Amino acid sequence: MSWQYNTVTLLQTGQVLVAGGDNFDASDHYKNPSELYHPSSNSWTEAANLNGPHYEAAAVLLPSGEVLITGGYDPDPIPGVYTNAVEIYQPVVFDKHIYLSTITK
Repeated sequence: MSWQYNTVTLLQTGQVLVAGGDNFDASDHYKNPSELYHPSSNSWTEAANLNGPHYEAAAVLLPSGEVLITGGYDPDPIPGVYTNAVEIYQPVVFDKHIYLSTITK
């Protein structure tokens, strides 16, 4: 995927969570998906979808290993508004690799 205006968070496993943002190459360019980058293999995997768009949001790694994602721009309703939505990314870790993740509001 092509990402811009997204959040990038280094996880405790060494993997990188990329969430939210915008893709001007697509007709529905505001992103709900998130992806994990694996530096050791230089590869990407899909992570849990966000519950809503978070263009220019903020993300913070919590001591628990979860990631708090908040704010940003939501294009719906048109012409769009800034949101105060908060979501928590919860990785499920086995043997230092994330195999499953969930997003909660």
